[in-house]
Amino acid sequence: MYRSTGAPRQVVLRVRPATDADLPQVLDIGRAVFPDFQETPEEYREFEARLGVGGYTNVHTVAETESGLVVGHCRFHHMPGQFRPTRYHVAIFVRPDWQGRGVGRALYAHALTDLSARGARELQSFARETMPEAVAFLERRGFRATMRTWETRLDLARFDPAPFARYLDRAREAGVTVTTLANERAHDTGALRRAYALHNAVLADIPSPIPFTPPSFEHFLKSRVESVRALLDAYFLAKVGDEYVGEANVERPAIGAHLVHNVTGVLPAYRGRGIAMALKLATIAYGRARGYAEIRTWNDSRNTGMLAINDRLGFVRQPAWLTFEAVLSPEAA
Repeated sequence: MYRSTGAPRQVVLRVRPATDADLPQVLDIGRAVFPDFQETPEEYREFEARLGVGGYTNVHTVAETESGLVVGHCRFHHMPGQFRPTRYHVAIFVRPDWQGRGVGRALYAHALTDLSARGARELQSFARETMPEAVAFLERRGFRATMRTWETRLDLARFDPAPFARYLDRAREAGVTVTTLANERAHDTGALRRAYALHNAVLADIPSPIPFTPPSFEHFLKSRVESVRALLDAYFLAKVGDEYVGEANVERPAIGAHLVHNVTGVLPAYRGRGIAMALKLATIAYGRARGYAEIRTWNDSRNTGMLAINDRLGFVRQPAWLTFEAVLSPEAA
């Protein structure tokens, strides 16, 4: 039990494991904190299931008042693409009208006790650069910013494809064919395994302070193929002969008139042929043909090549997201 001391009167908070019955309140808190990122119960449960497939630790708690109002929640879990047994991602969300009243402090203290018992040594969290209170909360607890990621958005209604036609011609002249995972699966029983291998190679090459660890094939299927957000006809693959040499894919959130761009990447031996641009143009054409309003994507500030492509296409930078890291010493634990 914890006491909220910033309120006009003291309020007793109970931090306990989250249950499925808490989900409506948990999602309401997320929508209040980030109004432009709406998650449905199906998407939430799917994220939980993906972690379960890989056997990753995933712990979710809530802070509630004596009346049963959930005023905040915390989730910590292993990160499939950056897996270490002692490394966890921690996210804390508090109802806006309850922020500054000790809810986040109570949730973090509870999580830290559990994490320490599990032998945690490295923690990761995040905040938008426009959230100074969240940044200060993390910094007071020993977190330091290690990565800056630009969120960018493309207005599809205003995009003019004509100036970029030469990139498509260039890719074709280089013997590159752009197809989709949906098409490939229809005639190649090994397409999913080959796409999985390419996906891992692409992700391993993206700048990051933490080395990439390939999730399992089953995790790839859950997150990229069988997901409620997956669009296999928008999972574009670049082929040279029969070899997959590049990918770009977008997915459709359940709420909103936009697409989310996951990753664009080309194998090193095939760069310089306009393939990345051709793949990006394929995702844009897909969105425009189906009436989506925009495409959203995220790129590490060190990924200058992809940022340059996005700038050229007209993606507009939004406030950046900051990744924070903390190292727990045995004494602190």
